[in-house]
Amino acid sequence: PPSTRHPHAKPAPPNRKSKKKRGGQPGHTKHERPLIPTDQCDDVEPLRHQVWELPEIKPLVTEYQRHRLRCPRCGETTCADLPATVPRGQSGPRLIAFAALLMAYFRQSKRRTALFLDALLNQPCCPSPAVKMQTPATAALRPAYEELAAELPNQGRGKGAFSPLERLSQGRDQLGRVATSDCSGASRSRTAVASRRDQRQPSNAGHVPGVVRPSRVALDVRAMSESGADEQCERAGVASRGDSA
Repeated sequence: PPSTRHPHAKPAPPNRKSKKKRGGQPGHTKHERPLIPTDQCDDVEPLRHQVWELPEIKPLVTEYQRHRLRCPRCGETTCADLPATVPRGQSGPRLIAFAALLMAYFRQSKRRTALFLDALLNQPCCPSPAVKMQTPATAALRPAYEELAAELPNQGRGKGAFSPLERLSQGRDQLGRVATSDCSGASRSRTAVASRRDQRQPSNAGHVPGVVRPSRVALDVRAMSESGADEQCERAGVASRGDSA
């Protein structure tokens, strides 16, 4: 067959070698792992060579034994109640918050969330407990979500104006840490919920590792709901309420 190259084609320009040296350029911010103070290291030697490693992850299991007695006269049995601070289920607030973070922020399914907890955290789990952990997290974040959902349509978006979520990210430093949030009370879980428009924003300026920014997705209640109304509307070809507005 004939050659794919035209006989009168111009030769390709030679690759010019860059005059810059390899590695970081002068004036650029240096990216490196911060050195841990020597008083926080187990073994300290004259020549520093720090190795980062993950600790062995084991779930913390607390057992509560309630005493039960039977009345010798009437035969009725009585049992002690659990303390008010003890969760009624088998999952603590940090486990619930972490599972909700996987399902909402990182968009993992119930089955993959259960597989992650079981394989990496040694926490026995299956899709059914993942759904049960999703329910209290959704209830805890519902007031914050409804507050933002009612405020966003009334905010004008002029030139140079910021949305309420952007103002929260710029003017407030009280950001909730999801891993330590208490999902039992909505007042202690005031993590902001972003709309889908803010989810598509690629900007990560001012991001702090381990902290959820209000302008990004913290725990999307719609993503944690079992029905997924918006997804069903998209599959059926029907515009959702937010798009029709």
